[in-house]
Amino acid sequence: MTVHLASAGHHVRALTRRAMAPQAAVTWVAGSLEDSRALDVLCQGADALIHGAALIKARRAADFLAVNAGGTRTVLAAAQRAGTRRVVLLSSLAARLPGLSAYAASKKAAEDVLAQAFASAFDWTILRIPAVYGPGDRETLKLFQMLRWRLALVPGRDARASVIHVADLCAALTACLDAPLTHGHVLDIGDGKATGHRLADLYRAAGALMDVRPLVLAVPRAVLVAAGGLNRG
Repeated sequence: MTVHLASAGHHVRALTRRAMAPQAAVTWVAGSLEDSRALDVLCQGADALIHGAALIKARRAADFLAVNAGGTRTVLAAAQRAGTRRVVLLSSLAARLPGLSAYAASKKAAEDVLAQAFASAFDWTILRIPAVYGPGDRETLKLFQMLRWRLALVPGRDARASVIHVADLCAALTACLDAPLTHGHVLDIGDGKATGHRLADLYRAAGALMDVRPLVLAVPRAVLVAAGGLNRG
């Protein structure tokens, strides 16, 4: 995302927990969502804030809320102190059904922090995104790494998922930054297929690119979560 924004002519300041390689037009700020000083440095002089940091795996519901909702509140407070006006929050399609999981509930809570507690402070937009794949992705990649063993586990024979390529997400995000018509709106985005894709079909398509014919096995969702092969959203 930083590469795309920089190539679009933006100077980017990005929060990071670990050392990052130098990148043209990008300034890395070491810190976390719990570090108010780092967040003040991050937001100082910024015309816009894109908030996409989130916890996607946790053992306790409280951990999801602390990072996803609490962290959103903290970074928005820093943006408000800095006088930043434009805010885009990267949420999740899971937020449409907060009762689905602790993760989904925490993402909806994060949306509420922006759309309710900070509604008048910013020109805000919430983008609800699906699973992201492509260069730089780490989480979705793990699912497809199973194909090296010619095996694909899915949470039910007809399980479906919505996806978006990282380049399409970045293009949508960049367009959104300069689109006043999106202010005050919650927008669902994806790859254009409203009903998503069967996971089995996604695995088979990926397998074809790898010259692999995977064995697709349907197993209970709880088993995949316990094995770490699926986030709790």
